[in-house]
Amino acid sequence: MSGSRSGCTVANGSFIQVLDIGTELGRLDEIQGGRWVVKVFPTCGEASVTWSRLPLTDDSREAAKAGREAKAAVMSRVPQPVQETSEERSVRRARAEVRRYGLHNRLDQMVTFTFAGDPPPFDSLGEVVHNFWKRFYRRAEREGLSPGQRFPYVWVPEWGKVSRRLHLHMAVSWWDALGCVEVCQGCARDALKAVRKDLPPVGSFCVGCVWGHGFVGRPESNQDGRSLSKYLTKYLTKDLAGSEVKKGGQRYHCGEGQRPASARVEADSAYEGVLHALSVVRAIVGAEDVPPVMFAPASDSEWSGPPVVILDFKQIGTY
Repeated sequence: MSGSRSGCTVANGSFIQVLDIGTELGRLDEIQGGRWVVKVFPTCGEASVTWSRLPLTDDSREAAKAGREAKAAVMSRVPQPVQETSEERSVRRARAEVRRYGLHNRLDQMVTFTFAGDPPPFDSLGEVVHNFWKRFYRRAEREGLSPGQRFPYVWVPEWGKVSRRLHLHMAVSWWDALGCVEVCQGCARDALKAVRKDLPPVGSFCVGCVWGHGFVGRPESNQDGRSLSKYLTKYLTKDLAGSEVKKGGQRYHCGEGQRPASARVEADSAYEGVLHALSVVRAIVGAEDVPPVMFAPASDSEWSGPPVVILDFKQIGTY
């Protein structure tokens, strides 16, 4: 997309792929009283161009009033049906962080952890997972893992649609590398032993034994870490805003450190912001032609966040 506004091309949840960039960005550029903030995450292969209101000063109040009027008119065509609540904003930001953390760390395996008995209170999940990791690293060091070496991960909780039983989904990258198994002859129940004659022996790196709370779901073969990271964020919905999650409570947890770096610039228009994002990606990645797929909120969606354009560079990295 050098200097032209040629189109890109499908729907993606609340967003739809931009077909006519000139028309879409032209509508967005009618919004006044703010700046367009460009954030580029090179190792995640994505960037965002988001409208942000300028801080008010005595000299800018009239301009801000005019900006609100212009924005209200544009929002009839650029969807923002309701004002975004703090709860919706928290969910939106959480989904972005989980997705980018997974992409940056190439987390391409999702393990499911369940509880055989009554699950612990939601507020104690962090402690349960923390204790799992202590046992896990002690076991991994017996397999040759260097002391102090730590893996990136991200987990999110889910309540079953039917049973409403709490379980965890965790994105990792170490399962195959460590030769892990989900169950062995030591932790398998009698019913499973009766039907499976190929259970790994005691002494295998059995994550089920390390977990110790219930069934562990073995990750399926998944070479597309980008899709997995996006899939994991679907659990970070407003459904988690029920009684189990206290206001302000964390809906997910990422491993310490290993977070993606970002480049940030500002622009006067959405179109200028997109060009900035392209130039930053090309400068960092060293590619002259890295065409993104661009998304904007669909006209019939319930998107309540700020006006935004998302750029998805699928070709960057191993994904």
